Amino acid sequence: MSSLHVGCWALFGVLVSVQLVATLRNENCWPIPAQNMFSHLVPSAARRLMVVLHDSNGGESAEFPYRVLPVEFFRAQRILHRVFVEAEDVARQVEFGGALLQRLNTKPWRSFDEMDASVRPSTGTQFVGFDLIVVEFAIDSEMDRGRPASLERRLGTLFSMRIEPAPRGTA
Repeated sequence: MSSLHVGCWALFGVLVSVQLVATLRNENCWPIPAQNMFSHLVPSAARRLMVVLHDSNGGESAEFPYRVLPVEFFRAQRILHRVFVEAEDVARQVEFGGALLQRLNTKPWRSFDEMDASVRPSTGTQFVGFDLIVVEFAIDSEMDRGRPASLERRLGTLFSMRIEPAPRGTA
């Protein structure tokens, strides 16, 4: 075996060792990722943003953020958090919230790749408001079609807005 082969195998062994350590310690060490997407311990309860949509008939439905924003499911929660929790520009929050409700009412989208279909208002209604809430749920509970089986408890409302419903026939 040539020294080149020995060197390649030694480098491979070092890389595998560094990868193993990074994975076991659950730490990224550039350029080696921890590779822990599906193999890390999670707490028994997790907090999650939810959007409670209010319709013009007084109904409400709790939805995950990826059902109200036309972006990949893994980006939606972070976008809502940055706009409505981290930012302090109330005018921008109201503008974004109004655009969100208008888009849900007038231009719903279908699912595509990693983007879920939008939630749609019931026939004859429109969404007139929403609350951005924090919910804690048990991860190890039974799952029902990808949704947590039981939302344990509502921890609080982070943002709330209402709009006047558009006249019938314009929504």
